[in-house]
Amino acid sequence: MAPTTFPPYITDTMTEETPEETAKAKAACQSMLDLYNFIRHRKSMQNFDDSVMSNLRLITASGTPGNSSADPPTRPSAHPSCLLELDMTSEYANLNEVVHGGAAALVFDMWYWDFMGGVTRTLNVSYLKAIPSGTKIRIRSWAVQHGRTATLLRGQMESVDGQIVYATCEQHKIHLPMSEEHLRHRDEMLAERKKMLEDQKEDEKRKKPKL
Repeated sequence: MAPTTFPPYITDTMTEETPEETAKAKAACQSMLDLYNFIRHRKSMQNFDDSVMSNLRLITASGTPGNSSADPPTRPSAHPSCLLELDMTSEYANLNEVVHGGAAALVFDMWYWDFMGGVTRTLNVSYLKAIPSGTKIRIRSWAVQHGRTATLLRGQMESVDGQIVYATCEQHKIHLPMSEEHLRHRDEMLAERKKMLEDQKEDEKRKKPKL
């Protein structure tokens, strides 16, 4: 049996791209996770969503997410999507030792292509099957429609093999510009990465044997 997808075209969009396009999409998604954790460490914060964002693992992505903070802003492709993995440990569970509905909603709410520049208007979650505490799940997320000020997103939580769908979600987000503070931290993170790459290149040059 083929893995369940919602909607079916998400599998096609993830396989029609070139390796270079997939790598670019994954890098864009990973940068959002990295920026969140960079800000969290820089400000020594422990937030309500800290466990989710620090433990999400990106599996793959497709499409171009766009960058609302670029100058000029770049638009996303038709249906950008991503696939993530998360261990639903006991901290997400209720007394029945299954994942709490509020925890599942938080996971859906936090993963968004440009989450630091968006505010949730509606979040509709359908709980189809209980997730036992300790279960490793995968989260599919994609943009159905992405306009200048509003976005319609869909997502689903499923088993690693794709045979069980635990929950689905439909979410409306309103775009807001990323805050000046977050933009500053993003520039700091990019500057640190650039310096790290430059240092690595210098180390490679020094280690290269002279003829």
